[in-house]
Amino acid sequence: MNSKNSTSNLTNFIFEVRKKDGREFPPNSIHHIVCGLQRYLRLEADKPNLDIWKDAAFVNFRRCLDSEMKRLQRFGVGSKVKKAEVISEEAEELLWQKKLLGDHSPQSLVATILYMNGLYFALRSGQEHRQLRHDPCQISIHERPNERAYLEYTDDISKNRSGGLKGRKLKAKVVQHHENIANPDRCFVSFTTVCVHPTGHPMSFICSHSPNL
Repeated sequence: MNSKNSTSNLTNFIFEVRKKDGREFPPNSIHHIVCGLQRYLRLEADKPNLDIWKDAAFVNFRRCLDSEMKRLQRFGVGSKVKKAEVISEEAEELLWQKKLLGDHSPQSLVATILYMNGLYFALRSGQEHRQLRHDPCQISIHERPNERAYLEYTDDISKNRSGGLKGRKLKAKVVQHHENIANPDRCFVSFTTVCVHPTGHPMSFICSHSPNL
Protein backbone atom coordinates (compact mmCIF):
# COMPACT_ATOMS: atom_id res chain seq x y z
CA MET A 1 0.00 0.00 0.00
CA ASN A 2 1.59 3.28 -1.13
CA SER A 3 1.42 6.59 0.75
CA LYS A 4 -1.34 7.98 -1.49
CA ASN A 5 -3.60 4.99 -0.86
CA SER A 6 -2.69 4.99 2.84
CA THR A 7 -3.67 8.66 3.15
CA SER A 8 -6.96 8.14 1.34
CA ASN A 9 -7.88 5.04 3.35
CA LEU A 10 -6.96 6.62 6.68
CA THR A 11 -8.94 9.77 5.87
CA ASN A 12 -12.04 7.75 4.98
CA PHE A 13 -11.55 5.66 8.10
CA ILE A 14 -11.55 8.54 10.58
CA PHE A 15 -14.76 9.93 9.08
CA GLU A 16 -16.55 6.57 9.10
CA VAL A 17 -15.29 4.69 12.17
CA ARG A 18 -17.96 4.11 14.83
CA LYS A 19 -18.45 2.15 18.03
CA LYS A 20 -20.37 -1.13 17.95
CA ASP A 21 -23.54 0.71 18.96
CA GLY A 22 -23.13 3.18 16.08
CA ARG A 23 -22.03 6.14 18.20
CA GLU A 24 -19.01 8.26 17.31
CA PHE A 25 -15.70 7.91 19.13
CA PRO A 26 -14.43 10.85 21.24
CA PRO A 27 -11.58 12.92 19.73
CA ASN A 28 -8.90 11.39 21.96
CA SER A 29 -10.05 7.89 21.08
CA ILE A 30 -9.73 8.70 17.37
CA HIS A 31 -6.17 9.89 18.01
CA HIS A 32 -5.31 6.71 19.94
CA ILE A 33 -6.76 4.55 17.16
CA VAL A 34 -4.58 6.31 14.58
CA CYS A 35 -1.52 5.75 16.81
CA GLY A 36 -2.43 2.07 16.94
CA LEU A 37 -2.78 1.92 13.17
CA GLN A 38 0.65 3.49 12.79
CA ARG A 39 2.18 0.86 15.06
CA TYR A 40 0.47 -1.88 13.06
CA LEU A 41 1.71 -0.51 9.72
CA ARG A 42 5.25 -0.20 11.08
CA LEU A 43 5.36 -3.76 12.37
CA GLU A 44 3.09 -5.75 10.06
CA ALA A 45 3.35 -3.82 6.78
CA ASP A 46 7.15 -3.59 6.98
CA LYS A 47 7.15 0.21 7.17
CA PRO A 48 9.38 0.87 10.22
CA ASN A 49 10.04 4.50 9.26
CA LEU A 50 6.41 5.45 8.64
CA ASP A 51 5.45 8.59 10.58
CA ILE A 52 1.85 9.69 10.09
CA TRP A 53 2.43 12.75 12.27
CA LYS A 54 5.42 14.15 10.33
CA ASP A 55 5.59 12.67 6.82
CA ALA A 56 4.69 15.16 4.08
CA ALA A 57 2.55 12.52 2.36
CA PHE A 58 0.09 12.65 5.25
CA VAL A 59 -0.38 16.44 5.43
CA ASN A 60 -3.92 16.27 4.07
CA PHE A 61 -4.79 13.42 6.43
CA ARG A 62 -3.55 15.38 9.45
CA ARG A 63 -5.69 18.36 8.40
CA CYS A 64 -8.75 16.13 8.06
CA LEU A 65 -8.04 14.48 11.41
CA ASP A 66 -7.64 17.88 13.09
CA SER A 67 -10.91 19.09 11.56
CA GLU A 68 -12.81 15.95 12.59
CA MET A 69 -11.48 16.06 16.16
CA LYS A 70 -12.53 19.71 16.45
CA ARG A 71 -16.01 18.86 15.11
CA LEU A 72 -16.42 16.07 17.66
CA GLN A 73 -15.23 18.38 20.43
CA ARG A 74 -17.66 21.08 19.31
CA PHE A 75 -20.58 18.66 19.56
CA GLY A 76 -19.46 17.45 22.98
CA VAL A 77 -18.62 13.90 21.95
CA GLY A 78 -16.69 12.35 24.81
CA SER A 79 -17.05 15.40 27.05
CA LYS A 80 -18.30 13.15 29.84
CA VAL A 81 -15.16 11.47 31.10
CA LYS A 82 -15.51 7.92 32.34
CA LYS A 83 -13.37 6.50 35.10
CA ALA A 84 -10.80 3.97 33.98
CA GLU A 85 -11.94 0.39 34.34
CA VAL A 86 -9.91 -1.91 36.55
CA ILE A 87 -8.10 -4.68 34.68
CA SER A 88 -9.26 -7.96 36.16
CA GLU A 89 -6.91 -10.80 37.06
CA GLU A 90 -8.45 -12.82 34.22
CA ALA A 91 -7.78 -10.03 31.70
CA GLU A 92 -4.18 -9.63 32.88
CA GLU A 93 -3.61 -13.38 32.66
CA LEU A 94 -4.84 -13.31 29.07
CA LEU A 95 -2.32 -10.54 28.25
CA TRP A 96 0.50 -12.71 29.61
CA GLN A 97 -0.72 -15.76 27.68
CA LYS A 98 -0.92 -13.82 24.41
CA LYS A 99 2.63 -12.50 25.06
CA LEU A 100 1.41 -8.90 25.03
CA LEU A 101 3.08 -8.65 28.44
CA GLY A 102 6.56 -10.00 29.07
CA ASP A 103 10.00 -9.64 27.52
CA HIS A 104 9.23 -11.44 24.24
CA SER A 105 9.94 -8.30 22.18
CA PRO A 106 10.92 -4.65 22.76
CA GLN A 107 7.27 -3.68 22.30
CA SER A 108 5.93 -6.19 24.86
CA LEU A 109 8.68 -5.18 27.29
CA VAL A 110 7.72 -1.50 26.95
CA ALA A 111 4.05 -2.36 27.47
CA THR A 112 4.94 -4.40 30.56
CA ILE A 113 7.05 -1.66 32.14
CA LEU A 114 4.34 0.96 31.50
CA TYR A 115 1.65 -1.36 32.87
CA MET A 116 3.62 -2.23 36.01
CA ASN A 117 4.61 1.41 36.59
CA GLY A 118 0.90 2.14 36.77
CA LEU A 119 0.11 -0.94 38.82
CA TYR A 120 2.80 -0.54 41.47
CA PHE A 121 3.82 3.15 41.34
CA ALA A 122 0.49 4.71 40.27
CA LEU A 123 1.97 6.32 37.14
CA ARG A 124 -1.00 6.66 34.80
CA SER A 125 -0.53 9.04 31.89
CA GLY A 126 2.16 9.42 29.26
CA GLN A 127 2.93 12.82 30.73
CA GLU A 128 3.70 11.33 34.14
CA HIS A 129 6.14 8.93 32.49
CA ARG A 130 7.77 11.69 30.43
CA GLN A 131 8.25 13.78 33.58
CA LEU A 132 10.25 11.08 35.34
CA ARG A 133 13.57 12.57 36.34
CA HIS A 134 16.81 10.93 35.20
CA ASP A 135 19.23 12.70 37.56
CA PRO A 136 18.76 12.02 40.37
CA CYS A 137 16.87 8.97 39.15
CA GLN A 138 13.30 8.55 40.44
CA ILE A 139 13.15 4.79 39.76
CA SER A 140 16.25 3.04 41.03
CA ILE A 141 17.29 -0.62 41.30
CA HIS A 142 18.69 -1.82 44.62
CA GLU A 143 20.64 -5.10 44.80
CA ARG A 144 22.41 -6.32 47.93
CA PRO A 145 24.06 -9.65 48.75
CA ASN A 146 21.70 -12.21 50.31
CA GLU A 147 18.73 -9.84 50.02
CA ARG A 148 15.85 -9.56 47.60
CA ALA A 149 16.45 -6.92 44.95
CA TYR A 150 13.89 -4.15 44.78
CA LEU A 151 12.86 -1.05 42.86
CA GLU A 152 12.41 2.25 44.65
CA TYR A 153 10.26 5.03 43.21
CA THR A 154 10.42 8.53 44.66
CA ASP A 155 7.52 10.80 43.79
CA ASP A 156 8.51 14.23 42.50
CA ILE A 157 5.67 16.31 41.06
CA SER A 158 2.24 14.74 40.93
CA LYS A 159 -1.42 15.71 41.07
CA ASN A 160 -1.08 16.09 44.85
CA ARG A 161 2.42 17.61 44.89
CA SER A 162 2.80 20.48 42.44
CA GLY A 163 5.71 22.12 44.24
CA GLY A 164 5.82 25.78 45.29
CA LEU A 165 5.43 27.28 48.73
CA LYS A 166 2.37 25.25 49.70
CA GLY A 167 4.17 22.00 48.92
CA ARG A 168 7.29 22.67 50.99
CA LYS A 169 6.11 20.67 54.00
CA LEU A 170 4.83 17.69 52.02
CA LYS A 171 7.10 14.67 52.15
CA ALA A 172 7.92 12.91 48.91
CA LYS A 173 6.19 9.56 48.49
CA VAL A 174 8.62 6.64 48.36
CA VAL A 175 7.41 3.24 47.14
CA GLN A 176 9.40 0.00 47.09
CA HIS A 177 8.64 -3.09 45.03
CA HIS A 178 10.61 -6.30 45.67
CA GLU A 179 11.49 -8.94 43.12
CA ASN A 180 8.98 -11.70 42.47
CA ILE A 181 10.75 -14.85 43.62
CA ALA A 182 7.62 -16.98 43.35
CA ASN A 183 7.13 -16.13 39.68
CA PRO A 184 10.41 -14.79 38.22
CA ASP A 185 9.03 -14.82 34.65
CA ARG A 186 6.72 -11.99 35.68
CA CYS A 187 9.12 -10.04 37.87
CA PHE A 188 8.93 -6.24 37.57
CA VAL A 189 12.48 -5.87 38.94
CA SER A 190 13.87 -8.25 36.30
CA PHE A 191 12.04 -6.50 33.46
CA THR A 192 13.35 -3.12 34.58
CA THR A 193 16.89 -4.50 34.88
CA VAL A 194 16.68 -5.86 31.31
CA CYS A 195 15.61 -2.56 29.79
CA VAL A 196 17.93 -0.24 31.72
CA HIS A 197 19.67 1.96 29.16
CA PRO A 198 23.39 2.84 29.44
CA THR A 199 22.15 6.08 31.03
CA GLY A 200 21.00 3.94 33.94
CA HIS A 201 17.34 4.90 33.57
CA PRO A 202 14.63 2.57 32.18
CA MET A 203 12.64 5.43 30.63
CA SER A 204 15.44 5.96 28.10
CA PHE A 205 14.69 2.52 26.67
CA ILE A 206 10.92 3.05 26.85
CA CYS A 207 10.97 6.40 25.06
CA SER A 208 13.22 5.07 22.30
CA HIS A 209 10.77 2.22 21.62
CA SER A 210 7.53 4.12 22.16
CA PRO A 211 7.63 7.38 20.12
CA ASN A 212 3.96 8.15 20.78
CA LEU A 213 4.23 7.99 24.57
